Amino acid sequence: MTVSLPAVSVARWWPAMDLSHDRAAQTFLAEVHRSAAADAVILVGGDEATFALWYGRYGLRQRPDLTPVNVHLYDYPWYQAALLRQHPLLATFVRAGKLPPVEQFVVEAARRGPLYRADALAGFETGLREEAAGGLVRLMLP
Repeated sequence: MTVSLPAVSVARWWPAMDLSHDRAAQTFLAEVHRSAAADAVILVGGDEATFALWYGRYGLRQRPDLTPVNVHLYDYPWYQAALLRQHPLLATFVRAGKLPPVEQFVVEAARRGPLYRADALAGFETGLREEAAGGLVRLMLP
């Protein structure tokens, strides 16, 4: 009886949990790679977009010119240290030994080069003008 319960559960739920044919992340990543200009910063807020971009950038080493920035992790010192380690060009944003507050970072990033958002940034407003850009939304100064 003890072994049969997990076996029945696996047999019943396996088809719903099997993601081996799910290509949503790959499709999203391909669209981002087609849509993003060179040396772009891409803001993300949700797990799906964050993990897909991280996998493409750090796992597959595709589009090393792209800088994915999760706006909800940005304030954590460990995350900023990781960003600066992985993206040395962000060192030009550093003031008084650290990155500026996220709102200031976003405006400065829009001034310096291509800036996009990959998904809805729940609870975070950029105040920038938005324009559809393929699978992304381009953020520009008003």
